[in-house]
Amino acid sequence: MSKDRKSIVLAGVAAAFVVGAISLPALAVRIGYWDAAAPGTSIPGYPGTVVWLDQSSNEYDFVGAGTPLPFHDDVDDLWLLGQNSGFKGIGDEDLFDFETDVVAGPSNGAPFSVNAYLNWEGPNFGDTPYTIMTKARKEGTDVHFTGHSFALNWSEQDTLQFVQQAGNNTDRVVKRLGDSVGGSLAGRTAMLTVTHDGSGTTGGTIFYVDGVEITRSSFDQSSLNGTVLNGGQIEIGRSQDNGNGNNNGMSALLYFLEIYDHELSVSEVSTRFNGGSPTRATQDPVRNTPFSEEVSSLTVTSDSTIEFQSEAGETYQLQSNISTNTPEWIAVGDNVIGTGGIMQLLDPEGFSPSKMYRVFRLHL
Repeated sequence: MSKDRKSIVLAGVAAAFVVGAISLPALAVRIGYWDAAAPGTSIPGYPGTVVWLDQSSNEYDFVGAGTPLPFHDDVDDLWLLGQNSGFKGIGDEDLFDFETDVVAGPSNGAPFSVNAYLNWEGPNFGDTPYTIMTKARKEGTDVHFTGHSFALNWSEQDTLQFVQQAGNNTDRVVKRLGDSVGGSLAGRTAMLTVTHDGSGTTGGTIFYVDGVEITRSSFDQSSLNGTVLNGGQIEIGRSQDNGNGNNNGMSALLYFLEIYDHELSVSEVSTRFNGGSPTRATQDPVRNTPFSEEVSSLTVTSDSTIEFQSEAGETYQLQSNISTNTPEWIAVGDNVIGTGGIMQLLDPEGFSPSKMYRVFRLHL
């Protein structure tokens, strides 16, 4: 799933700027997979940082966040997460934006599924969800986020929660279901799964624990109205934009997390759990080239200049391509170093209607 492309008219010449341009794999695949059995060791541009590298071809990687940082146990192949520690993504922030039928139209929403294999310590705070994975963002002084969140419940230890919301606690979907058979999710290793059909409704959401669907209803609100798309990164184990600030950390042992671009079937979930012995990764991913990320805050000042907000000391590059279907991006002009203010990049030959343009921030 990728977001719609933005087009800007430059002095009568249409030039398209790709938001989150990326070559996605075929349909019905795992589009993100992070396994503590083979977490990777480093990312160029992030020396000395705790990292967790993506096993999938999308290479959406994580860096450690919070205090203390996640600790990797290379004997038991797990991450130790505390109440205020987790991971934050540094890749294409649009890759895991899953729009719903509410905005995209009937049957046009993006289905997806999440598997998390972990051992949760249990509640350690108050009225806040314990984040497993979230892609949520608050804008400005907003109290509530836009996006989606998969979490454990603070008051019912057998309960999972999935939320999709459009910036407030009214226009949202919240579904909480409990495991009537297995009981408390605290203190035991389990594979927790949520699948969503893209509808933006509670009826389109299913939870599984250890490959078995759970059905005890705890809370149900289905009134989503608006987009769930946002410019935030995925966060694992904690989130600054979901719940009560830094108090929503999931104190847990985390073995792996994965995201699929389709609604997993019962048999797929059961097969992945594999009777309590899910298949683990065996080879560390390697990143040999500097990480780069696309700049989305682009405006146009003339028929040959792009203006954007820079960060001091960061390296920026203007790139062009004749087609998004042929991802062969070519640098246009020289790299520039950010000043921390508004900067401009230009195509010396002038913007061409046959080219696509994007600005990348390079972590060298």
